[in-house]
Amino acid sequence: MLNPNSRSLFTDAITPPVGMKFGEAIATTFSFDPSLFLSFPLHLSLLAGSESEENMDGIALLESLRRVLGRITVFGDLGRMIVPNPPNILYGLLEPVFVEVRAPSWRRGGVFHPKIWFIKFESAVGEGSESIYRLLILSRNITKDRSWDVALTLDGRMTGRNKAVNRELGELIASLPSLATREMQPDRVAQIARLAEEIRKVEWDLPEGFDEIHFVAMGLKKRTWLPEYSNALAVISPFCSVNALKSLSETSDNPVALVSRPEVFQELSVSDTSFANCFTLDESSETEDGEEVLEEADVDTIGLHAKVYILEVGRKTHLIMGSANATDPALIDSQNVEIIAELIGSRKKVGGIEELLGSDGLGDLLVRIDNDDLKTEDLDAIEAEKRIETVRKCLTTTEMKIKCEEHLADDETIGVHIKGIPNFIDDCSVKCWPVSVKSDRGKLVAGENDVHFLGEFTPEQITGIIAFEISDIPTGSKLRFAINIPIENTPVGREAAILRAIINNRDGFLRYILMLLSDLAGGDSLDGIGKGWIGKLIRGNIEEVALLEEMVRAYSRNPERLTEIQSIIQKLASDGNTNSIIPPDFYEIWEVFKNSIEDQSV
Repeated sequence: MLNPNSRSLFTDAITPPVGMKFGEAIATTFSFDPSLFLSFPLHLSLLAGSESEENMDGIALLESLRRVLGRITVFGDLGRMIVPNPPNILYGLLEPVFVEVRAPSWRRGGVFHPKIWFIKFESAVGEGSESIYRLLILSRNITKDRSWDVALTLDGRMTGRNKAVNRELGELIASLPSLATREMQPDRVAQIARLAEEIRKVEWDLPEGFDEIHFVAMGLKKRTWLPEYSNALAVISPFCSVNALKSLSETSDNPVALVSRPEVFQELSVSDTSFANCFTLDESSETEDGEEVLEEADVDTIGLHAKVYILEVGRKTHLIMGSANATDPALIDSQNVEIIAELIGSRKKVGGIEELLGSDGLGDLLVRIDNDDLKTEDLDAIEAEKRIETVRKCLTTTEMKIKCEEHLADDETIGVHIKGIPNFIDDCSVKCWPVSVKSDRGKLVAGENDVHFLGEFTPEQITGIIAFEISDIPTGSKLRFAINIPIENTPVGREAAILRAIINNRDGFLRYILMLLSDLAGGDSLDGIGKGWIGKLIRGNIEEVALLEEMVRAYSRNPERLTEIQSIIQKLASDGNTNSIIPPDFYEIWEVFKNSIEDQSV
């Protein structure tokens, strides 16, 4: 049922099935790392199918982003974006993709916490074929997390009517635009409405041994969620509260086991948990094959992060997984927005709590907790955390804007200001900078002035995704996060500047055109051209690829789409200087195709 040796890669889960290509997707998460997200389009577009990610340079990343970013939207809790490292000018392209939201009860401390991906794959061989829908119910955020997590992957197909089981999934997706902290692009709002209707009609293929599934979305309505009454209950949760654990235990004749993090049992006594047995993961199991953890590693990236509730009801096993911890905000008070999936199957087929705690399950990885020794609280650290969170809340509840100075044609850089910085408490300082540049360019800001100068930046470095670092002066504690802030007076040529900076030279231009042709001629899956030459492009061996042959191939299949090449040329020429990037010989070839396309249009 939950075998720790049965591991899967998230990138495998989002890669299109054989014969399919990426259509569109939405994702929800609590926290979000832009640096990790840059790799996802590689797998969605299958550009990663021919070469390892380590060999992918900015040109491959740029082309994979171009293929999918208009068709994917990610929703995350406001103020929980991780500051990416290293900086990258491509982060500016993610601004419309990542939509920051608040839980309906955010004023009471509620957070937006569901973790799902809903992906639509379309046939790569032509129109009229059936689409495949994939739903991922996760305990993992879109971060570089190294902790123990669980994921449920379901594939399904559209039916002709709404399925009652999908009602709350559809309600969660449909509610997303209303939770956004700023106005969304109309095409993305339409996408959400369309996918919310489609998910209601999908019939899911269930994992082997299970014959029922149910979904519950929490936090959109005021209601308590607890599992149905059971003969036995086991809970896996990295965060717990006494009241929630007590309420859970009262739903079962035998609350057998609680598995949590060591920190929980330093704050709660074992007797407080109301469970007969308490466990944590063995320290050696918290890292891959027990390797040493680097000192600078984030403490939140190791250990337990899975959320699972296992019930034995008669002869059935109920396996509940998703984003909800065993805490009051998640289960009792309905403060957090959460999503869980409940699978039901015969215990003979899928096992039960005994198998979970046995050697074929998590048994060999668990350490029993028998004492009631509570950790002495570090009062200074607690007070520092409160001060930092107060400042974070100030920043996430005020209306800030990025303002760009007027950009003259001869100017290489543009002055950038941030407006609306609130007043902070005296014991904290704040500095900020665009995530496209290094943190050493960060500027201290304070609330005495409404507008603060962030510095001079080239057009491609300008982004509304701004990193913040809050420092607690008494203790030296720091917290970094990023916010996606609206930009006033965005430079007209910013996208073209990013394009020129990534392409950089003539070899880069030819490689980019050939990658663009792979999409025009063969679709996202590249099946029509073959993956071998894409690998050569990624490695930079453009002399081995016949450009003219691939342009003819694309022209014969879909000549209208060659106009995308013209769009690229126009963007690169927007500053009046293309000689250093576009080879003169290419202009001669392109003029023939351009004239032919224009003649066909006439």
